[in-house]
Amino acid sequence: MILLLFEVGLETDMGKMLETGRKSVTVAIGGFLGPFVASFLVSYLLFGQPLLVSLFIGGTLTATSIGITAKTLLKLNKQNSREGQIALGAAVLDDILGVVLLALLYEFSITGQINWANTFNVLVFITLFFMLAPVIARGVSGIVHKWHLHKPSPGLIPCTIVSLVLFTAWIAHFMGAPEILGGFAAGLALSRRFFLPFGLSLQTDPGFANRIRNEMTPIVNLFTPIFFVSVGLSMDLREVDWSSVFFWVFSL
Repeated sequence: MILLLFEVGLETDMGKMLETGRKSVTVAIGGFLGPFVASFLVSYLLFGQPLLVSLFIGGTLTATSIGITAKTLLKLNKQNSREGQIALGAAVLDDILGVVLLALLYEFSITGQINWANTFNVLVFITLFFMLAPVIARGVSGIVHKWHLHKPSPGLIPCTIVSLVLFTAWIAHFMGAPEILGGFAAGLALSRRFFLPFGLSLQTDPGFANRIRNEMTPIVNLFTPIFFVSVGLSMDLREVDWSSVFFWVFSL
């Protein structure tokens, strides 16, 4: 799924970045607050769950599946549309807000109070990641581009790009962000328009970006279904109390 996010990022070409960024922020805030408040109230008031449990339920349901959003946009061929860019940008921001919220809730559940210093550190690390990861990826892509022009080698681009995507995913994890955002950041850095989110834009070689996309598509198509199958298989059905009336009512 990290590779899928890389592919969507690679196809990004934003004509009106600032306007799209503003709308993405608006959609992200609505998509963050709406599910959190609604699911918290349903859990706390309707199902009578404890306050902390209800807050965790609200926090988990704020997270947007960027992978599913990206795959849907790719299948509909809408990844470059204005609406698609807004939805994808909002999904990325939703995940960031969700990570910060769950960090707050985890801290509160362990210590009984919120450590704002730790929360600030998470925000700083995620911000640094979005500033540094695309720059690193862009620098590596420039080296690969020149190397490929002067001394083309079969398999050079796919091997280098997979390594780059995994490296940016590791950076994301190290800085407290979801790993999947690393692949997205690498894709943005190699796209036809490289940008720091909602800001600075630098022109890159569209031909090389298209070549990367074409050579990476088989790899993305191979690993995307593996991701979805592995997620499904990771569910432990033994943890479900099938005799619980609450489980069936809540599920329905």
